[in-house]
Amino acid sequence: MNEGSSLENLIARKDPVLFEGRVGLLSNQISYSFLHKKYLFEVLSHRRVLKSIFIPEHGLFGELQDQIPLDSVASYRQIAPGSTFRSLYQSNKDRSLRIQKEDLTGLDVMIVDVQDVGSRYYTYLSTIKYLFETITENGLSIKVIFLDHTNPTGRQVEGSMMLPCFSSFIGPEKLPHRYGLSIGEIAALFNHLHNHQIDLEVIKGTRDTFPIQPSPNIPDVETCLLYSGQCLVEGTILSEGRGTTLPFKLVGAPFLEWNVLLRIRENVEKQVKPYNFLREGIFLRPLFFKPKFDKWSDQTCGGFQLHLTGHQFHSLLYSSILLRTIAEVRSHQSIWRKGRYEYGNDGDAIQLLAGDHEILKYLFGETDLVDLIEYLEAEEKVWLHFVNGSQLLATNPYSLLVQSRSKT
Repeated sequence: MNEGSSLENLIARKDPVLFEGRVGLLSNQISYSFLHKKYLFEVLSHRRVLKSIFIPEHGLFGELQDQIPLDSVASYRQIAPGSTFRSLYQSNKDRSLRIQKEDLTGLDVMIVDVQDVGSRYYTYLSTIKYLFETITENGLSIKVIFLDHTNPTGRQVEGSMMLPCFSSFIGPEKLPHRYGLSIGEIAALFNHLHNHQIDLEVIKGTRDTFPIQPSPNIPDVETCLLYSGQCLVEGTILSEGRGTTLPFKLVGAPFLEWNVLLRIRENVEKQVKPYNFLREGIFLRPLFFKPKFDKWSDQTCGGFQLHLTGHQFHSLLYSSILLRTIAEVRSHQSIWRKGRYEYGNDGDAIQLLAGDHEILKYLFGETDLVDLIEYLEAEEKVWLHFVNGSQLLATNPYSLLVQSRSKT
C-alpha cells in the first residue's frame, strides 16, 4: 500500500547509522509499513538502534482526543524494550512540549515521521519547530532525517501569516492558515527561515497515500480541506462536530432552531453568490446532530453539514462568512469562546486561531466581506512570493484569490 513511500525508502537504506547508531524517533501511528507489517519503531527496535521515542499530541497510536495529556507511557514499553518513551504532551506543558537538550544528548540521528494536514493549527508543526530550536540553541551536532509526505490539501494556500502577538502551540509565527507545502518542505523552510543550519535530510517518496488517520478528528482528506476554515469553530461555543463521526464537517448548537438555520443558509448563499471560489465548491445542508462528548455532549444541536462538491474553494473565507452570519443572527448572545485556550498565549481561542487583526475585525462585524477578500488576496500573494522565491520547492503553491483577480 505504501510501496515507494518515504518510509519504505528509509527502511531499505543501508546507512550504518540505521543499523549501528543511536537513533531517536519522533513519530506516531502513521509510520507503519504495510510492506513489512511493522511500525518504524518496531523496525528500529529490532535492529537495536532505537534509543528514544518521542510521542506528539494524541498518543503513539492517535488514541487520545485533543488537549488530553499523556502522562504515563507504561503501556508502550513492551513495544520497544530498552527504548525510552517520552511524551511531548503532558499535563506540565511548560517542560513537556519541547524536546530537551538531555533528551537528544548521545543520539547520532533523529528521525521524524509525522503527517500534517495542510493547516497551521495542527500541533505537530510546533513540535517540529521546537525540536529545531532545541538543537540550535544548545549547539547540538545531530542529524535530522525527515520523512516527507504529500500535503493532503495540495498546493492551494489560504489566509495570512501568523502574527507574533497571536502565535502559540496551535499557530507557529509566519505560517499562513493553509500553506500549500509538504511536511518536508515545512521542515526545510523552518531550517531556512530561522537560520538553524541543522544537518537536515528530507527523504521523499515516489508514492504516497493517506491510509492511516493522523489524529482522532482527521478521518479523511475531505476533513483536511475543510479544516483551514472550520477549525475557527473551536473559537466559538458552537460544536465543530467533535464527538460525532463527522468532525469539522458539522457545526451547530442547541440554540439554533430550524427556522434560524434556514435564515442563516439564505444569508450565507446571498453573500457567496458573486464569488465562484466560494459558491461552487461547497454547500450547506441543515440538520440536527447529537455529540457524544466535547461541546454540547448528549444534547441535540441544530446546525449544518458542509458538503464538498469537488470544485476548489476557499475554506477560511467560507467559514468566516458562516461564523459571522451565525454571530449576527445570535447578536443577543455572543458565540465567541472566552478564556485561555492554548499553551504559549493567554489570548482567547478565536484570537489564536484567526491570528490576524483584520480577520477578527471581519468576524466581529467591523469590516465588509469585500475588504477581507482584498486583504487575504494581498496576504496570500506575500506568502507565495516568499516561498516561491525560497528555492526550496519543486512545485509552486497558488492562491485562488490571486488567480480570480487575474481572470477579471
